[in-house]
Amino acid sequence: MFEVISKVLPIILLTMSGLLMKKFDFIGEETIGGIKKLILNICLPSTLFVTFLNLNLQMEYLVLMVFMMVLFFLLYITGGALGRFFNYKSGMSEFFSTGFAFGLVGIPLFSIVFGEENMGLYSVMGLSHEIFVWFIYFPVLSMKLGGKRDGNSAGVFKSPLNISVFLGVLFNVMGLGTIFQGNFLLAGMIGTLRYLGSVNAPLILICIGYGMNFDKTYMAESIKLSVIRVITTFSVGYIFKWGVLDRIGAIDGEVFSYSFFTLIVLPPIFSLSLFLSKYGRKEQEQVISNATVHCTILSMVLFVGYNILRAM
Repeated sequence: MFEVISKVLPIILLTMSGLLMKKFDFIGEETIGGIKKLILNICLPSTLFVTFLNLNLQMEYLVLMVFMMVLFFLLYITGGALGRFFNYKSGMSEFFSTGFAFGLVGIPLFSIVFGEENMGLYSVMGLSHEIFVWFIYFPVLSMKLGGKRDGNSAGVFKSPLNISVFLGVLFNVMGLGTIFQGNFLLAGMIGTLRYLGSVNAPLILICIGYGMNFDKTYMAESIKLSVIRVITTFSVGYIFKWGVLDRIGAIDGEVFSYSFFTLIVLPPIFSLSLFLSKYGRKEQEQVISNATVHCTILSMVLFVGYNILRAM
């Protein structure tokens, strides 16, 4: 138990340091924006490339990816139905109930506690999530808000995260992993990527703490939306896991259970509120922003609590 506490304590301290940095004006919004660009364009892609380069590819992973996309779609349907049931008037409950902050929150949480060497299965689930988001989530969202399909699905081919995954899988299939390890220059390049990836967790957690703003505006609607998401993700998620995902063979049960929880507990996609602002949906943007903060805090609390209970 004490070993787990020593692993989750940095999560709390780094997040709190982000809060304190903002409170005492230690760094500004522009600096945080630059750090996020560094993370998304260099550090996270480095981690994903190395992970998929060394991943032991299995046919079961492809089956898992397909079923995970089915789950994301079920979350979308259930979130919309619960929004109508709870008389949620601001809309967007279906979009808020599916989609996860896989890169910005999930990867650092998983790697801190369970180690990057075990991140292969979690990354496969994350890849399925990215395909769902770019090809289904954003196009459907843009059609609902703007009345026509946006060109966002093309972003899947431009995203550094997805490019790094594609190259990692390609080099893996070509059997280049052993060549990278055997050549001193290529091994040095991989070592550099590992160093770049090692700063993911502390920088992201500081950014999360920095971005935790509480706004009393539309508080009731925000809390209602957060409740809808939690009910949807945990009920539908675990029913689907027990009924479908657990029956996929040749997948490590313990690693999968941990990976699944780490994904399902995550807050929603951070860019949803930015997407709403693009279409001038001010009230919806405010509600979504508040609810995202609530879910982020709850996510951190549940993640820490889960790992402590898991060690007892």
